Amino acid sequence: SRLGLTPDTPLVLHVGWVSVERGLDRCVRALQHLPGAHFAAVGPRYDATEMEMTQAARELGVENRIHFVDPVPHEQVMSFIASADCSVIAIQNVSLNNYFCFPNKLLDSVMAGLPVVVANLRELRRFVERYDVGVVMDETDPLSIASATREVLAKAARYRPSRAKIADIEQHFGWLAQQEQLLKVYRGLLAP
Repeated sequence: SRLGLTPDTPLVLHVGWVSVERGLDRCVRALQHLPGAHFAAVGPRYDATEMEMTQAARELGVENRIHFVDPVPHEQVMSFIASADCSVIAIQNVSLNNYFCFPNKLLDSVMAGLPVVVANLRELRRFVERYDVGVVMDETDPLSIASATREVLAKAARYRPSRAKIADIEQHFGWLAQQEQLLKVYRGLLAP
């Protein structure tokens, strides 16, 4: 509703920094292969990246289907994004940091009940394959991004995380589980 879209308009989103190495220009280019779908980038933005996305959208005639949404407080992210149809994480494989990443946006999206389209990066791929909550794509290719997004939109019932999956994910990746891991590390550092 904030974007003025009807409930039947497919809404694909990116959560987090709108910056370099996120593949957002490729997500915009994928829109030309996703008729009727809209793409929203929710989070803080670097001007240069926003301009690059806007220019690509203008060139492709899809500028009326991209939206930039200011960040919301972290405790509101999941409820804010829950009405979207899927979340795209197109982080580019340009460093080991990116290759091994496990970003908050993945858990925020899945915990909000959204299926995900993720880059073919090690931890993203392992998570999606383990929980069957989305599709892995070639993050460098707008056609692959579009194809994976189409699959998730067409098979939403299959990929949308159930309450049981969300509970399982929370048990393994939620703060209580992570807190215990962090305490183990600290205890190991303090041991004589």
